[in-house]
Amino acid sequence: MSISITSAEFALFLGLSIVIAVLYYVGYKRNMKTIEAVSKSLENSLKPSDKEYTWLGGVLGFTGNYTIEGFEKVTASVFMLPRQSILYFPFSYITTGYDRVEVLFFLKNKVWNEVHVIRDIKPSYQMPKIFNAHLLKTEKLTINEKPFVVMYRN
Repeated sequence: MSISITSAEFALFLGLSIVIAVLYYVGYKRNMKTIEAVSKSLENSLKPSDKEYTWLGGVLGFTGNYTIEGFEKVTASVFMLPRQSILYFPFSYITTGYDRVEVLFFLKNKVWNEVHVIRDIKPSYQMPKIFNAHLLKTEKLTINEKPFVVMYRN
């Protein structure tokens, strides 16, 4: 069995391959730059005495565990869209739609209250799920011209 392709088909295939390779590099650099900025921002804000990072899939993000006085532990998770994969990126953008940073503070003592501050995004199915949302009061506010939803218990 023999497969033959014309020079135009070969040129098209070669051109698409080059575009995919270039876009991989551009997406890789963009994700790495953003990941580095987020980790530095977290470290400057939290001022941890110790930190440990775990990479997620190379350039898709990280989880960070921070040791901070007054807290049992602080965990941050950063999830990036796969900008380095031009073939998968559109599907990921439709299902996820945005990069995420989640920071969880684990307190040493028991607390009777609960607060969630979440960026208000559309469509609403992309919002994080809060399991006891029906027990919480909800308010909308704007910070730096960006809408947020605050859910809290009195």
